[in-house]
Amino acid sequence: MDALDTWRNGSPAKATRILQHLLDPKQQVGTGGFVPPELIRLFHGHAAEVQAAGETGTGRQKLLEAARADYLAISKDSPAGRRAALSLQFNAYLRALGPTPNCKPGTVRAGELAQIAQALRALAKDPEFTELGRLKATVNLAQVENCRITAQLVRDDGRVERAVAVVSEAPDLTGSDELRALAESIAALHAAGKGDLAAAIRHIRAAIAHRPNLVEQAIWNGFLARWSLARCDLETGRTAQQEALSLLDAAEQAGRASSKLRRHYEQDFAAKLRKAKKHCGRAR
Repeated sequence: MDALDTWRNGSPAKATRILQHLLDPKQQVGTGGFVPPELIRLFHGHAAEVQAAGETGTGRQKLLEAARADYLAISKDSPAGRRAALSLQFNAYLRALGPTPNCKPGTVRAGELAQIAQALRALAKDPEFTELGRLKATVNLAQVENCRITAQLVRDDGRVERAVAVVSEAPDLTGSDELRALAESIAALHAAGKGDLAAAIRHIRAAIAHRPNLVEQAIWNGFLARWSLARCDLETGRTAQQEALSLLDAAEQAGRASSKLRRHYEQDFAAKLRKAKKHCGRAR
């Protein structure tokens, strides 16, 4: 409980250390404990992935590999087996994006993404999985499919919209609000990819309104800034930029993002603002 509380309060690195201590064989007394080792491994992997979201390059890849090892160590027949299988597919998606995650053509591992999408479709329809688990699989499927469309690996046939609609129309469950936030962010990226920036901004504002974790809030405010500047809405762009940087400062203090990531965003924002000022001045 201490580890999960620490994680939720914004310190995944500390939570990972607590969970690692619990995985020490000396801490395991029998096999009928209140919290089984499989569940601890699942949380340990998730905490590592949260850390990875705030890293770039080799640091990101090492954390993702550590999380993958946790998921693989969980038996398929254990109560956490299906949840670990789902986490393994999402982990594979993150690794398929490479050290500098994006979905630009030629930057992703196409064959792996196709296999991941197939596995997620099966999990989303698995009657033995929990309803929340199936929703999570559906959100992850929307994410993977949007990446494949952006990378020009498959045609846009409405598959992302269908997956997002399933999540948006699902009944309220514990944890479903976070999934709706993620679904809105995916819908925003998909709309932006099609050039519909008004829809993209509407969806990303809806995602931010669900108050996700610090790093996600920062990233999504970054999208809001980028798309607002592209529409020559400089005031909204500046405000969103400052909010993103403030969130990254808080995330860095909490151990959820690196100073390198913060510098990258600051430099990128400054360049986009200069470009927008020049372009929008000419447009007037």
